[in-house]
Amino acid sequence: METPIYERSKTALLFIDPYNDFLSEGGKVWPRVKEVAHVIAIGLLANTCVESTARFAMELGYHVTLVKDATAAFTPEMMHAAHVLNGPTYAHALPTTHKLITALPAENSTEL
Repeated sequence: METPIYERSKTALLFIDPYNDFLSEGGKVWPRVKEVAHVIAIGLLANTCVESTARFAMELGYHVTLVKDATAAFTPEMMHAAHVLNGPTYAHALPTTHKLITALPAENSTEL
């Protein structure tokens, strides 16, 4: 998989937990975030909440990045299912946190 280009104004970082979802009515990402094209998914639980939310974002047309070492599950088997079996079916990129951070533009950068 290629490392995507994350344009600051079009990227949303989503911390997903079992009690919160990022989608509002109409399938829009957070009402306060406009023109989002990339969704970076982290949180709990990798094989249920994160997967279902990220998969739905992909189905709505968002570019989805699943950060492998920023998600968790109850067992190693569940992590394997989330990252090796299911992740590639909906995530466009599956980097580590370090690789993601190096791909993000600098705070004061105007580059894509």
